[in-house]
Amino acid sequence: MEPVIHPFVAGASVAVILLSGVGIAAVTGYLPGSNAQKAERAVVVEVKEVDVKGQHAGLGVVGAAAVGHQIERSARSHKRYDVSVRLYDGSVKTVSSDAPPAWKSGDKVRVVNGRLEPV
Repeated sequence: MEPVIHPFVAGASVAVILLSGVGIAAVTGYLPGSNAQKAERAVVVEVKEVDVKGQHAGLGVVGAAAVGHQIERSARSHKRYDVSVRLYDGSVKTVSSDAPPAWKSGDKVRVVNGRLEPV
């Protein structure tokens, strides 16, 4: 008598193979999921350097508070870079970064999860 595979074992084998394939496709990006990256093509319109004033911690005595507040604000201030891009649908989006961007006006980029990437 020849060995026969039970139908439940055959069905379970097929299900495992299919689910493994779907899992691999989702992990490698071939299958879009809820966290799939949506890339939007755009052109850089403007790059602005913005001075960001620091926030004070709210500590200090009343007499020294005014002087301490100004010193603390300037110690906590930093620069931010706002890059405005025009999407191909005509809308404008601004992407901010603490590091100086490598982009200049007219560069073609992709906006992916709030970051700019080269095309």
